Amino acid sequence: MGELTKIEKAISAIDTAKKIFQGLTKGVADLKDVEVRATFIELKSALVDSQETILNVKQEFDAKDQEIQRLKEAFKLKDSLVLFAHHGHYHKADENGEPYGVPYCSRCWEVDHKAVSVSRKSKCPECGAELWRAVPLNRNKENY
Repeated sequence: MGELTKIEKAISAIDTAKKIFQGLTKGVADLKDVEVRATFIELKSALVDSQETILNVKQEFDAKDQEIQRLKEAFKLKDSLVLFAHHGHYHKADENGEPYGVPYCSRCWEVDHKAVSVSRKSKCPECGAELWRAVPLNRNKENY
């Protein structure tokens, strides 16, 4: 069973426990016993805390899944980007090894593994790194 499925199952179990708890509290609402009522309040608090913790873990898993997907995309792109030292940034390379398309920030690619295209001002919008050239090369190439 996957981790997310386990978490979803735990959330469902806590929801069921909360419903049972609500049914029980209706039955003991008339009781004057302070200890019983305090125990029910403690139980309810524990259920809510558990549910919040599980939801937080689920959000963390979702964030990790997104990061994994981003890294998979970067890995696919890895072989198609080449650093052109005289330009100071990465480009896609054609079959002859010549750069084409928009330039990508070398700092973002090397440090964060993000292919961030730079603007005409030759400045990366992600990290602020300044680059020497920022216009598309070989404009007649497809798939820039």
